[in-house]
Amino acid sequence: MQAKELKEYILADIERLYIILRNAGFHDFRERAEEIRCALPNYTNPTGVMIKLNNSLNTSLFELGYSGDIFGALGVVLEKQFYEVMSYIHSLLGLSSNHVANSFDPLATLKKLSKKSNTQHRRITNNKLYDKGVLNKFVNGIHASVIEEGISPDIARRFDVMYDPHLDRVVFPHYDWNEFDKVVGIQGRSTMSKAELEITGTPKYLNYIKDYYKLLNLYGYNQSCQNINDHKRIILFEAEKSVLKEFTLSRGDGV
Repeated sequence: MQAKELKEYILADIERLYIILRNAGFHDFRERAEEIRCALPNYTNPTGVMIKLNNSLNTSLFELGYSGDIFGALGVVLEKQFYEVMSYIHSLLGLSSNHVANSFDPLATLKKLSKKSNTQHRRITNNKLYDKGVLNKFVNGIHASVIEEGISPDIARRFDVMYDPHLDRVVFPHYDWNEFDKVVGIQGRSTMSKAELEITGTPKYLNYIKDYYKLLNLYGYNQSCQNINDHKRIILFEAEKSVLKEFTLSRGDGV
């Protein structure tokens, strides 16, 4: 089963969802008005998790700041990648997981092209991974220019858009396209006008991690992965703000 089919299978018998949640360590369940409330593993708040019993199985982990679907939530709690979560669920429910191993990777072609693109990058196969603590030097807030460009505050927060008051730059963390909780790049965009940039000789963009190769990653794939798998399409953009606008206005399958 693909992700959409698996959700339909789980919803056909809600006990299947409880099996998954209990095995992952969730507890103190309460079911009400087409949703399940419960506590996270190792937490005590019985309303800290909300799972909507809709076709998407939208899930919020309030204490961890996660909002997405049940598969992504399990990935956060179990510290597993998407394909590992799928295998885990198939195993719990006694389903064949052959399709998981052979499932289509929407990035397979792009990854091959990235490694063949030019001589300079052929010796490099992966970016260096950093924990989220590398972002602690920035202000966890949204600059007004982000909102003025038509990006919703919720989407900006979802993508961890921040601000550097020392260099007056909007900060866009780039998460790895394999390990979604690891930072590989930090792009800073100046808030100066074009005229101010020309007068001061300030570069519009600054990469805070010097050895980050954008060629070997896709901005926002950590957020759009599930949508890309569900919709069977991927939209490529050049700039971070275009990805954020697409999430604000559409279905969230742009990178």
